[in-house]
Amino acid sequence: MEKLNYIEDLQLVVPLWSEEDMLELIKAFESRHEAYLDPIESFDIELTYNEERLQIRTTLVREDGLEEYPVEGVYLRDMSECLQKKQWDPKNIAFLLLDYLETYWAEYFSQERDVFLPIDWSRHECEGVTFYLRGCLRKTELEQKADALLAEHGHGAHAILPRHKEGV
Repeated sequence: MEKLNYIEDLQLVVPLWSEEDMLELIKAFESRHEAYLDPIESFDIELTYNEERLQIRTTLVREDGLEEYPVEGVYLRDMSECLQKKQWDPKNIAFLLLDYLETYWAEYFSQERDVFLPIDWSRHECEGVTFYLRGCLRKTELEQKADALLAEHGHGAHAILPRHKEGV
């Protein structure tokens, strides 16, 4: 099995949904959780896929930049299916993962934001489909202060990229 990661700038085969559809999806997420969102909070959703994988990131973002909570999901196709060029329906997989993530966010909010996914990939299964999720609540302001403190004392020459900028 290949190393699990969230690949930035994954080469798209064909966009699943238009930009307009993605904005509608974000609005739907926000309206479902409107009662729990602070006025300065919003969701961002990214979805990419190619012949080998589909990945989704839903991020709860604060406008003030103090914190963000990205939750990432990755579905990996079976390599034998890829080699045999079997057809698959990425939209169905995307809807399944989005529904699963929406359920996670509902639980997160209903449990007073005290339910977290592991920082490392965890295996999940829904309707016979296996995929992997991870999440990491990021205190971005504290991370910036720590970086500045380390730099001031001669450390940190190799910046730690924000999670959404990690490469392969």
